[in-house]
Amino acid sequence: LTAKATDSASAASTSTAVSVSVIAAVAAPTVSLTAPIANAQLSVNQATTLTATATANGGRTISKVEFFAGATLLGSDTTSPYSLSWTPTSTGAVSLTAKATDSASAASTSTAVSVSVIAAVAPPTVSLTAPVANAQLVVGRDATLSATTSVASGRTVSKVEFFSGSTLLGTDTTSPYSMVWQPPTTGAFSLTAKTTDSGGAATTSAAVAITVVPVDATPDAFSFTGVSANANTVTTSASRTLTGFNVPVNVTVTGGTYSINGGSFVSTAGALNPGGSIRLRVTAGTGSGTVRTVRVTVGGVSANFNVTTN
Repeated sequence: LTAKATDSASAASTSTAVSVSVIAAVAAPTVSLTAPIANAQLSVNQATTLTATATANGGRTISKVEFFAGATLLGSDTTSPYSLSWTPTSTGAVSLTAKATDSASAASTSTAVSVSVIAAVAPPTVSLTAPVANAQLVVGRDATLSATTSVASGRTVSKVEFFSGSTLLGTDTTSPYSMVWQPPTTGAFSLTAKTTDSGGAATTSAAVAITVVPVDATPDAFSFTGVSANANTVTTSASRTLTGFNVPVNVTVTGGTYSINGGSFVSTAGALNPGGSIRLRVTAGTGSGTVRTVRVTVGGVSANFNVTTN
């Protein structure tokens, strides 16, 4: 490029040439406000997070993303992911936008997102109801986690999440809220439940401390006190509650029948759950002094019930 000057006497001179480059136009950055979503209801005086995505073109970078309510600048972020915590201070309709500026100062503004700021709504409440504090769970075995929750009038429960520490174990979206968890290792764990309502408000329950222990399939030793009975009398032992095991164990019997937890007497093999009880039954012999013995084996541990005929 040059410039040529001519005076009133027609004398003229030309400037030194200046070299320039003509390049293809670089598009302005693209930007989109991703949260909150259109028509969301925000609570006055409660913080909410504004987020945006922005992309620069032509080898440029994003210098900043600014967030606006109408024409009012709420704040800016210079690092991806672009976000801002905003606490609305009055109720009413608000139009939110994000503006991205690139390294060459080119800028563009997102499509506006309309939201409503409403009077404060109480956050949900939630309580982890199972397992109870200090419970002992068994490694690798099913354990039910359950929670109760409530939300403010006009809102519904969107989901209840269950956590071990910061690890999400599972989610339930339908009442009653529960899930089955198999603890992967032994040790101490801190369990919580987190409720999120239809307005996006969330609350986490108080933590429940539990212990996961190894599998123990061997009951403590147990016994039955022998008795005397008249000839041919059907005789039942006292009930014995077995301890020392934490998983279901096999039950077999010889010489009579058994009952679990007060149920029917049977002679076929069965299973006893932790905390369960056993009774034995046998018919006394015919002759005086005859001893009839019923023997039960539970998880490899055996005991006899003897009945002596009067």
